[in-house]
Amino acid sequence: MDVRDAILTAVFVLNLILGILILAQKNRGISSRWYAAAVFFATCWVLSILGFRLASSAVTARLWMQLAYIFALLIGEMLFFFSFSFPAEVGLQKRYRLVWHFLTGALIVGILIPPFFVKEVFSALSGYEVLLAIPGKILFGTFFSFYFFGAVGVLWYYFRSSHDILRTQYIYILSGILGAGIFGVFFNLILPFLGNHRLIWLGPSFLFLMVAAIAYAILKHHLFEIKII
Repeated sequence: MDVRDAILTAVFVLNLILGILILAQKNRGISSRWYAAAVFFATCWVLSILGFRLASSAVTARLWMQLAYIFALLIGEMLFFFSFSFPAEVGLQKRYRLVWHFLTGALIVGILIPPFFVKEVFSALSGYEVLLAIPGKILFGTFFSFYFFGAVGVLWYYFRSSHDILRTQYIYILSGILGAGIFGVFFNLILPFLGNHRLIWLGPSFLFLMVAAIAYAILKHHLFEIKII
């Protein structure tokens, strides 16, 4: 197995374990559900990038790439909702969530329409390359940036007024999200938008930073009220 594919497989397994750990708790709050959903879509994102790399045809490569962008968008949306629900376990009102779900769903439909987002998939020496349509790139970049940086902004706002163990939990949450997110944005958003898909395997690989930060916060500081005996 190619070392890049081995790394992606390992990150896939680690994310899956983290998601199961969060969902396994008996009294799951709203915030832990949103975060578990983000971890689930992150796991699917890793799988889709791996599928793109291992695709046997341009048709399957296109499908995997479409799924990769859909899962990335959903990661951002789940983190955005999570940022409002932690730790108060309240979150955005339902009518606002429905609006964002509708807008996200509309963009997902657009991503699945070949001319709108994935314009062309072709074979190159390094594997399959993807040509993205400009309107789709702009819309996806706008939505994802709003979700991701919006989530970070909300978490930072509440972090500034937090104290004691909650402040420590915020530190690990922000460290994990920023550590994985910055590299993900660079390798899977900025570079592909500039026409370089050769390094997209690197973005998901840095999810181990999020896994490590959240796992440590769970073990040491009982994040999401999870206690490992």
